[in-house]
Amino acid sequence: MTAAQLHTLTRPASDEQRRNRFVQARFEALAEWGIPTADALAIADATDVNILEAVELLRHGCPSDLVLGILG
Repeated sequence: MTAAQLHTLTRPASDEQRRNRFVQARFEALAEWGIPTADALAIADATDVNILEAVELLRHGCPSDLVLGILG
């Protein structure tokens, strides 16, 4: 393995890559809890929103845009 290849393997993730992984994990959690895809995408992307609180509101019939307005 060359030094350039090693550098590629050990390069720290960018802020964008970390955010993307975080949003993906939030989306997967929301999807596993049975949240509809469109709602899960919107809430996962709003990283300042607590997804546990969002799930409670959604399960009580609150639409996702209102959830984001309340929690965002």
